[in-house]
Order: sequence, then C-alpha cells, then structure tokens
Amino acid sequence: MALPSAAFTPDEFRALLSARNLSKALNAEHVTDEFSFKAAVEFYAAFLRQTKSSVTVNHAVAKFLDWKEQKKQSAVHLRNLTSRAQAFEAVHGKRILATLTKDDVESYLASIDGTARTQINHRLVLSNLFNFAVGKNWMAANPTAAVEIEADEKPPGILSPDQVSQFLQNADARIVPAYAVAFFGGLREAEIARLDWQDIKLERGHIDLSATKTKTGQRRLVAITQNLKAWLEPYRQKSGLVRPSDQVFRKCREAACLTAGIEAWPHNAARHCFGSYHYAAHQNAAKTASELGHSDTTLLFKNYREIATKEEGEAYFQIMPPKTATNIIRMEVAA
Repeated sequence: MALPSAAFTPDEFRALLSARNLSKALNAEHVTDEFSFKAAVEFYAAFLRQTKSSVTVNHAVAKFLDWKEQKKQSAVHLRNLTSRAQAFEAVHGKRILATLTKDDVESYLASIDGTARTQINHRLVLSNLFNFAVGKNWMAANPTAAVEIEADEKPPGILSPDQVSQFLQNADARIVPAYAVAFFGGLREAEIARLDWQDIKLERGHIDLSATKTKTGQRRLVAITQNLKAWLEPYRQKSGLVRPSDQVFRKCREAACLTAGIEAWPHNAARHCFGSYHYAAHQNAAKTASELGHSDTTLLFKNYREIATKEEGEAYFQIMPPKTATNIIRMEVAA
C-alpha cells in the first residue's frame, strides 16, 4: 500500500526516492540486495553516536602515549612511537577520531618521505593507536586494517665479516658486549636495551629472554655461540644493563665506524648480519627463524636467503676477539 505523501516532508520524500533508486542500482551492480532505507538510517545514526562519543586525534595520541609509558616500554620504543604518533597528530590533530577513514590513512602514509619500510613503520604505530582507540570505544574499527603497502624488494643491508671484526675490535668497551650479542645472538635493538647480565647464562650456553623483554611477549632462549662467549667473557658481570644509554651507545658506534672505515651503517645492521650469516652457515631455515624469534620462516626466506655464501657464514661465526685486545676494560663485578 502506497504511503500518503503528506506524511513526509519534501526532504524526507526525496530521501526515500533516493534510497529506492540507490537500492536498485546496488542490486543491478550485484553489490548487495540487502540495502534498505531503514538500514541506511540506522547506520548513519550509529555513526553519529560514535562520533559524539569519540575524541580528537590530539586527545587520543596523548592518552595512547601515557598508556605506553605506564607499560614501561623501552626508551627507544617510546621515542619511535612518540615521533610517529605526533607526526600524524600534526596533520590530523583536530579531527574527530571516529571520522578518519582508510583513505585518510593512505593519503597520510603516501605523503611520508622515505622507503616503503618507513611507511610500514608509521602504519604499525597508527594501527596500535587505532586499536587502543577501538578499545576505548572512540572509533568503531581500525582504518589501517585494509591499508596495504608494497614493501621494498631490496635485501637488507649487511656488513662483511671483516667489517664486523674491525668494528668490534675498535669499539669502546662500553658497547662491545651489547654489539656482540646483537651480531652473534641476533637480538632486536629493543631487546638489547632491556637485556640484563643476569639474562646471559654463559655456563649454560644461552641467553634467557623473558616474555617481558621480547617483542612477541614470549620467552625465548638464544644460543650463545663459541665466538659470542669469547667476546662476552672479559666484560661479564653478575647484574646490570648490558647496553649503556642511548647517547653513549650512538656516539661510541659512530666513533667505532670511523676507526673501522665503515662509511655507511645499514639499517638494523647487526640483526640482519646475524640472520643472513646464520642461515648461510647452517642452511636450516627453522633453526635460524627460531633464533631470530620468528613464528615461522616467512620473513626469513623473504629477507635473508642467499644474501651470503656458506663460506661467509662460517667465517662470520669464527670472528673472535684478538688475544690481546686494546679495548677491553675489566668491569667491576656487581655485588
């Protein structure tokens, strides 16, 4: 039965006609046959309610970073989160969070200078921010979920075994243990920043990374190779952080690179060296992936396979400290 047009205002009547035409079009295009005026109204009403209960990006970023600080994240991790979250805030700070779309995120990421990896790193921070917001009911869904970025196909940059040897021999004593663990244990930078000497079990032959210190939140045992043990022995302590402060760590690395003649330090060089040379030496994808803390071999085959030869891999894990090292300062053993 037709409804009397007098029951509707002109705007309401036009909306009904528009909804009917749109429903026919969507059905003809095989998009959906379930579109209705009622569903459209309810959807928009839900959007308005969500928008009203949402907050600005400025507010969300501030609360997100406060939450991360309370979780006692590493200084390096917090610095990366802060810089990337605040970069997004500088562009969309006054926007209501619930109004952000996939297109907004894609446009923002496309505006970032750098490689695809840089964009992927920014997307990861935004995804964490939006997941936090969804949990607070500030937005209905994470708009980064459908955003795809084609990663660079270039293999990771690594140093040669000789460069690694020269670097460690010329490095300040304060950074040698941390870099030895990075080069020959494959730990992530954030994991090394949280690493304590109590975690290094030289006699048992492994590094015991608790769930609170790994990226995945799962405990991991990392094998201590013979050459890693040799590099760590002169510096061993009962307790205390293995790595010095960010400033000392960075300045000492720059000085060691200068002395060793390393002009360019590849991104995440130490971990990439470990992954590449470990796989080359052992030819065992599962073993290398496990040492790296990967859940499967996907990343391994994508990033590390056939970068180094078996001979280079074997030479890498034979890099030993000189018999009379000039950079070793015996540290006080903690009580």
